[in-house]
Amino acid sequence: MSHFHRGHDWVEELSPDIQEKIYQRMERRQLNSGEPLYQPGDQAKALYQVESGLIVLKRSNKEGEEYLATFHGPGECFGEIPLLAKDPTRGFNALARGKTIVRSLNHSDFNELSQAHPEIFTRLTQKLCMIIANLLNQVEALSQASLKQRLAHLIIDAAERHGKEEEDGISINIPLSQTDIGNMLGVTRQSVQRELKPWRDQGWIGRSSGRILIHQLDAIRKLAP
Repeated sequence: MSHFHRGHDWVEELSPDIQEKIYQRMERRQLNSGEPLYQPGDQAKALYQVESGLIVLKRSNKEGEEYLATFHGPGECFGEIPLLAKDPTRGFNALARGKTIVRSLNHSDFNELSQAHPEIFTRLTQKLCMIIANLLNQVEALSQASLKQRLAHLIIDAAERHGKEEEDGISINIPLSQTDIGNMLGVTRQSVQRELKPWRDQGWIGRSSGRILIHQLDAIRKLAP
């Protein structure tokens, strides 16, 4: 089960000459913290790749309550799916967290390059298949797993996708707060806090420079069979 899968860098898996052609046509945009890249209902005019910083995807439910869907960090691609749909509109708020630089490839350039180089569609299709498989796994996991197991899966996934080796553990290199975790798991911050307290007490996790620091990843893995 993955909460950070959607940012998969499929462009990096293309041949070097095709990568170069994509990067030549990409435009760079700098965003300040909290500035939107796009909002729900906006026309999908481009796909994106984070160069530096962090993009957070959020969505509101019928009651107007906002929840966090996922993060996109440096190198990760996102926003492609609506470009392939009949009604190319955005369904999420995409917001910068901290100063962020994003590259964009507009729709017409994407179509032109993908028609000239079928490898682009092949890699993108593989990414979409991975998303579908992961979503199906999440549905099953959410129906059967306890909150402790789901939390362990999320922390492990964050460590694998955004982890950085430190002297005393693995630092999750994104500002993942307890509120963020609760939003991603569909529970309250207080519920996350209760589950994390024994992990802190046992020395499995801590914090460093505002980031989660994992001291005992193997112990957490045992909670997520």
